[in-house]
Amino acid sequence: VQVAAYRFFASRCSEGTVLEVGCGLGEGSRILTQGGARVVATDLEETGIRRTRAVNPSLAGYVRCSGGVLPFASDSFDYVTCVDVIEHIPDWAGALEEMRRIARRGVMVATPNRLHAKRKPDGSPRSYWHLFEWSPEDIADVFREHFDSFELSYLCGSDQNPYWTSQRPRDRILALVAVATSKRTS
Repeated sequence: VQVAAYRFFASRCSEGTVLEVGCGLGEGSRILTQGGARVVATDLEETGIRRTRAVNPSLAGYVRCSGGVLPFASDSFDYVTCVDVIEHIPDWAGALEEMRRIARRGVMVATPNRLHAKRKPDGSPRSYWHLFEWSPEDIADVFREHFDSFELSYLCGSDQNPYWTSQRPRDRILALVAVATSKRTS
């Protein structure tokens, strides 16, 4: 699912500079770079930075940092991408504000669909690593609060390929893909 989200984002930011929040194993950075973007990869873990550097030696840069405190000047990248990371950040709203601050043209976030994921009896995420999960309605509310304009898409399919992107809610929504195109000015 992550590869499909990165391909979706790569088609939208091929001519710009991209800050990738949470580079993990480096596959997303590779896809964004192959699409033509100039990418700076970040990760909280040194292991993620090392793996990404090994897979993508031609990236514009690598920075170890938290997604909630991004050490870059305002408006320093055309786009910021965040694929399957925001649900792991304790202060996800602060992280989203940081992404918004740094991006000149857009913030692109993909996160698992809460309604698809299996839940514990108390309603909390079953994944030990997920601190938060959102439904399509919830993520739309989040983006309305932080951005003047955004587009919500749905990454659909089974737990295996093929995946497809839809502009309308359908069955089998695996991930929510939000692309904000303008900043809230207030």
